[in-house]
Amino acid sequence: MNFKSKIILNALLLIPIFCLNANALPAKNLGVLDGVLKPSTIDIQKDRLYVMDTDQVRVYSMKDFSLIKSFGKKGEGPGEYKIHPGLPLSLKAFNDFLIVESIDKITYFSLDGKYMKEKRKSPVLGKISPIGKYYIGRRIFHPQDGSLSTTAIKIYDHNFNEIKELYKQTYLRQGAYPNFRWILGKECLHYQVADNKIFVEKSDKDFLIHVYDFSGKKLYEIKKDYKKIPITSDNKKNMIKDLELDPDTQGVLKQYKVTWKEFSKNFKYDFPSHRPPIKSMEIDNNKIYISTFRTENNKVETIVMDLKGNVLKTAFIEPSAKEWIMALLLGIKLETIHNDKIYYIQENEDEEEWELFVKEIK
Repeated sequence: MNFKSKIILNALLLIPIFCLNANALPAKNLGVLDGVLKPSTIDIQKDRLYVMDTDQVRVYSMKDFSLIKSFGKKGEGPGEYKIHPGLPLSLKAFNDFLIVESIDKITYFSLDGKYMKEKRKSPVLGKISPIGKYYIGRRIFHPQDGSLSTTAIKIYDHNFNEIKELYKQTYLRQGAYPNFRWILGKECLHYQVADNKIFVEKSDKDFLIHVYDFSGKKLYEIKKDYKKIPITSDNKKNMIKDLELDPDTQGVLKQYKVTWKEFSKNFKYDFPSHRPPIKSMEIDNNKIYISTFRTENNKVETIVMDLKGNVLKTAFIEPSAKEWIMALLLGIKLETIHNDKIYYIQENEDEEEWELFVKEIK
């Protein structure tokens, strides 16, 4: 099958959605994942690979990558979730449970797929992680008065009432269709939870990560000297062209039988002067993995640090797939880091199958 979108127009244009990294890398092919049709997120916990596949969580053995079981169901009852057009479900595996995040709630399952509980949430709150008695989440704000749209990392109580804002920055997309203003060339706002601490990157300011306890008290910061990478005029042209050629954009153009010129005639574009020093951040096994915009011989830089920010190693990894902005905005995350290895899934369009790959970070 083809992974190009079948989303409806209002989902693409009006819903505030969540950013994340979707970088695929060439590596060892571990084989076909049986049953996968339209995945949106993968994660690894212990000896299992979890794939969010439309409305099903598929669980695979990390030993032989065979399908162990599938669970989940669309609906509105306990343990069920709404399938909203254009906004895929996501999942996150923790030590003792799994969270499936849909538009209006998070649903807890055991790692074996047994329903545990669920919590209602706002549709504009996403990327939720529990920490202690609280929750951390990323929220999108689209003010009705025409002021800047922003995205923020906040701490919430058990009923998702706001306790404290940790950081806020300008959102990548401003306004409402057809008068979009795109801020291209900057990264999304990332955070991670590890060691009962919250790590928030602030790379719109610098190579900077602030570390908080579960209540939002700042514990320390990680800051590195980093040479800024300028955004050239060619970079700007390529970013706009990529927005046009994005498979999700092309799907909308085809569905509504409009040209890119007609569709984008009111779009405006802004660009920062330089790339941010941090492109994405992930933490696994008490190591911080920072992906940057720096390249060397067409390979992309990954910096590995301990939780205090001491650099353990720097690796340059050759990318193999295009990173589309709408995949980032739609919350599609088809890779994960586990034990110094990058695991990702990629569609074999000729065979209409999804294959699992792995590459060491070294």
